[in-house]
Amino acid sequence: MIPIRVFIAESHDQVRRELVARLTREKEIAVVGDSAQGDETLRRCAALQPDVVLLDDALDNGGGAEVCKQITTLKNPPAVFVLSAYDDAARRSKFSEAGARHFILK
Repeated sequence: MIPIRVFIAESHDQVRRELVARLTREKEIAVVGDSAQGDETLRRCAALQPDVVLLDDALDNGGGAEVCKQITTLKNPPAVFVLSAYDDAARRSKFSEAGARHFILK
């Protein structure tokens, strides 16, 4: 079975490290990279071509919604799952319009 290739874009170091540690233990998942910065996330996603991006809605240096929009325009774009501490309709709508497939509360 080919694992799902996941990139983690999370601005909080502790949260990012925990996500990497937990997902790395799953046989069906391969964590191909991680970043705390929007610009780095875009560069690395273009190069690594993950299947899924877990994207912090408040990503540093690039803004989560703008990064989401740019990721979804890449060649062979990954599915974007937005991670947020806030559950409000406006935020969900903004990311949905930017191309996110799922909105997950942290």
